[in-house]
Amino acid sequence: MEVGLAAFPNPAIGSTTITFGASGMVRMQLTDGAGRSVRTMAVGELPPGIHQRELDLVGLASGPYVLRVLAESGQGALRVVVP
Repeated sequence: MEVGLAAFPNPAIGSTTITFGASGMVRMQLTDGAGRSVRTMAVGELPPGIHQRELDLVGLASGPYVLRVLAESGQGALRVVVP
């Protein structure tokens, strides 16, 4: 099942708020353009519903990244840009 995702602001400097619909054990992974993991965040066990988490972008080089949300209820991906 596809997890609905949104990031605001996007492009973002410093941090962005990720809004997603998921349940069960949830983990987020941010990868760079070469597919290397640059951030991983274990969100934990979540009830069904819409959730928000801050994603730290401090120290990342300018460019596009892919955020993946992996949950027991499904997964989704979103492009995040650091200007």
